Amino acid sequence: MKYNSGIRARTNQIGIVSLIICVGLYLTLFGKNAYLLSIGNFIAIYSIFAVATGYLFGYGRQIVLSGAGFYAIGAYGSALLTTKLVQLNPWLSMALTAIGTGLIAFIISFPVFKLKHLFFAMVTMVFGFVTLDLLRQVRGVTGGLAGIPGITPLSIAGFAFNTELRFYCLIWGVALIVLIIFMNIIDSKEGRALRAIGSDEIAAEASGVDATKYLVRAFVISAFFISIAGSFYAHYVRYVDPYLSVLDVAVLVIIMLVIGGTETVWSGVVGAAIIVFLSEGLREVVPFLGLVAGPYEKIFYGLLLILVIIFAPRGLLPSIRKFLYPPKGTELK
Repeated sequence: MKYNSGIRARTNQIGIVSLIICVGLYLTLFGKNAYLLSIGNFIAIYSIFAVATGYLFGYGRQIVLSGAGFYAIGAYGSALLTTKLVQLNPWLSMALTAIGTGLIAFIISFPVFKLKHLFFAMVTMVFGFVTLDLLRQVRGVTGGLAGIPGITPLSIAGFAFNTELRFYCLIWGVALIVLIIFMNIIDSKEGRALRAIGSDEIAAEASGVDATKYLVRAFVISAFFISIAGSFYAHYVRYVDPYLSVLDVAVLVIIMLVIGGTETVWSGVVGAAIIVFLSEGLREVVPFLGLVAGPYEKIFYGLLLILVIIFAPRGLLPSIRKFLYPPKGTELK
């Protein structure tokens, strides 16, 4: 089903207002509960991660599994620049790390985009494995498996975001800005070209679209913002370890996008909220059954993914949008 720009713009406006209301309402109801605020903080961090991944995965139709590697680079880059190496300002460290991550993505993109489909996914997956191995082996810099503790919290003019409440206000403000940025990118020439490539790469190239150029740009943009998500994670938790780059993290974000619906920028936010809340719920419920939560989380995610693919193959949000804006005299394609 195809939606014109007017419907998409109206949907985005409704989404922004709804998100602001939900974030404010959550803060009003649970502002004194540090545990529930921490859940909200992780939802915001994963939302940035998922929205950035969804730009290439959802619109460019590229199965990219390098996200966890970029996420770990963002976290470690900020951690090293603020603690071990030069002790820079955390905001400057975050910016420099994001630029460096984008440069890494640019360098590896040329050989990566010579591959297609399954081979492309496999190579991007290997990038996460390489990152994990480097972070474990370069112990003198990264701390090895022990990671890096004591990372400096973010602050502005001496006001430190070192409590759950303060960080909640900061991270959701950033998440909203990132969403608006991607909305504008998607409706720009850049986004239209990427959507054309995702719909039919051969037809797009026949129409004069340089597929490789736009895919490389999307890959770099995605890596840049994923790195920012990783940096926020590092300054929030104030500890990082190599397992941020494991495949499970990248696959979890893909699951978030599939559940939310890859056709919309909002899938990252909705998918992140569903998965984070379910994860916390399972960790509370499963131990009462005398079981270990970790393995059963993966089983549950698999079952949830199967149900979504069967009953809402486009994801939850497109199914809701189809109900709200039914096609007039057109067939579903």
